[in-house]
Amino acid sequence: SLTWLRQRAESDKHWGVRLTIIEKLNQDGKYDRKTLAWLKGMAMSDPSPYVASEAVFKLAKLAKDDIDTGIILKQLALSAQASEVRRAAMSQLAENLGSDPDTLLTLKQLAEFDQCSHVRLAAVEQLVTDWKENSDTVAIMKKLAISDTASEVRKAAMGYLIENWQKDSDTVAILKQVVQSDECWRMRELAVVQLGAFWQHDPDVLTFLKQQAESPECWVVGEIAVAQLTVGWKDEPCVLALLKKLALSNSDARVAAIRELSIGWKDDPDTLIILKQVVFQDDCWHARKLAVEQLATAWHDDPETFEVVKKVALSDDRHDVQIAAMEMLVTGWKDHPEAIATIKQAALSDKFSEVRIAAMELLATTWKNDGDTLATLQQIAVSDGCSDVRVAAVVKLGNDGKDDPNILAWLKQQAVDDPCSYVQQATMEQLATDWKDDPDTLNIIKQLVVSGNCSQLQQSAVLQLATTWKDDPETMSALKKLAVSAQCPDLQQLAMQQLALGWKDDPDTFTILKQRVESTDEREVRQAAMQQLALGWKHNPETLALFKKLAISDEDVCVRQTAVVELGICWQYDPEVIEIIKQVAMSDRSFYVRQTALELFAMLGKNDPFAVIMLKKLAESDDNFYVRRSAIQQLALGWHDEPGMFEFFCTRTYSDPFVRQEEWEDNPRQTALEAILEQYQENTQILQILSDRAENDSDDNKLTWVAPS
Repeated sequence: SLTWLRQRAESDKHWGVRLTIIEKLNQDGKYDRKTLAWLKGMAMSDPSPYVASEAVFKLAKLAKDDIDTGIILKQLALSAQASEVRRAAMSQLAENLGSDPDTLLTLKQLAEFDQCSHVRLAAVEQLVTDWKENSDTVAIMKKLAISDTASEVRKAAMGYLIENWQKDSDTVAILKQVVQSDECWRMRELAVVQLGAFWQHDPDVLTFLKQQAESPECWVVGEIAVAQLTVGWKDEPCVLALLKKLALSNSDARVAAIRELSIGWKDDPDTLIILKQVVFQDDCWHARKLAVEQLATAWHDDPETFEVVKKVALSDDRHDVQIAAMEMLVTGWKDHPEAIATIKQAALSDKFSEVRIAAMELLATTWKNDGDTLATLQQIAVSDGCSDVRVAAVVKLGNDGKDDPNILAWLKQQAVDDPCSYVQQATMEQLATDWKDDPDTLNIIKQLVVSGNCSQLQQSAVLQLATTWKDDPETMSALKKLAVSAQCPDLQQLAMQQLALGWKDDPDTFTILKQRVESTDEREVRQAAMQQLALGWKHNPETLALFKKLAISDEDVCVRQTAVVELGICWQYDPEVIEIIKQVAMSDRSFYVRQTALELFAMLGKNDPFAVIMLKKLAESDDNFYVRRSAIQQLALGWHDEPGMFEFFCTRTYSDPFVRQEEWEDNPRQTALEAILEQYQENTQILQILSDRAENDSDDNKLTWVAPS
């Protein structure tokens, strides 16, 4: 039984089978010499890293005292091709042979020189866990913290130094170097945080962090340096002076300085002065936004604060800042008469549409019961120059004015008369949602359905009519009329779709769809009708007969292609359908249709003895290179094991008549060569074929598909 399992594991091509066999072997912890030798071989040579790694674990578990096991583990840790195997071998070395001097040497070598960052990181973790007091470990970590190419490794090395060697002057120097030059901003951020956390009594660190706050290499470092200074050195006079300076500068750290001043030095008289200056003079909108928010919350009772916030809400040149100021007015001065006046003014006349929308929503939410609010919303919905603002106003009116008959009357009027179709659509949808039982709503939607402007508004009205008023006796007739006579193809398609969904059992629906396929000149309408017929009426004999006719004789190439696809999907078991697809693949005048048909036939007719004959013929003699290429691809996918196929692909590699006209064209000779390389990797003629094609193929692009192979 063991012998059979070993043989099966050696011969089975599926790595999962081999892995399972290794996992099940010797679960009792015992082993025999043959099994041990076999495990060594699997660990050394199995092509799957998962299988080889499991063999390593099993080998270390069963034979850790065997002298050869240690040698093999060291060899694999240093030279196995797969990084997973190197990691597995390394972990087993550290776990089972930690006292062996060679194990430390191996780990040091892996930590410094392995090409895989995951292996280096694992080696670092082993070293700092089991050999953290070793002088070589310290030296290696100092080097890796600065120079390793992977940030994860640098982070692990730096963490070890911080945890174990804070008093070593090199550690501070390394952290400073990381802050100034590490390519990863997260590493630089971490180094700043660690300096501030563990070296608060070091005057040089204070000086260094001040420098980073004033002129950081990146804004993250500057902000974190400011935060660390305020945590660790808050009582230092120089820190407050620095924050004041930064808050009024153009430094990337000024936002952090403003935040820290507002939180930690609220009682300093200069802080309020600085914030007011930032609000009106700083060219960074983030700084102005933060300053106005801090003023409104921490200095709410200052007599000048309301006027400052109000002015910002109306005049800042950044909409985000204006919106923040308006929100502060609502939060802190909701009952102040000038607050609502300011918000109304912004809603009616601000230059930014974002501000007008935000102000309108604040009005509707905060002062919903104010008598002027609905009137203001109506004014915005009628006269604002931005359709997005007007639509937002319509939605608010619909939601908040449901009980107001004047609002309903106004919405009805706007749905019909508004000059903007987007506003009309929003109004109509609001009526259909909140007032669907009002008789005027249905009349308005019917009016919009027949408006004839072929817009998104008309399509939305059709959709509302078909879904919300499906049971209305006039709905079906309206949809039938649109499906037959609408001037807009999109509208015809929508009407047909709704008829097929909601009125499938009405005999006129099938008749209309069939008529649309046979009589209209609009390709998109015909294809849409075909798709609805195939979905809903595939069992109707007339549908199949129609699709057969379309696939063979329709003048429109896209209609023929659609018919072929639907035949292959819906009637793939009909022998006549398969014959039609064959016929189309061989003789349709459009290469698009021939290519579609041959790919369908290759999928559906794999067991048809004629398939390989037909595909070979198309690959050899079709006058279009796309069709020849597709035929070669299908043969390579489904018939590469057929006798003589290798020779056939060789012939196509040498003989296909493709002549490149454009850079983007696909060469069937290249496709045939790719089939050979994919399906016949062990064939000894491949190098000869590659060499010949590289030298003799007439394609100017041959080096792009021959040389890399």
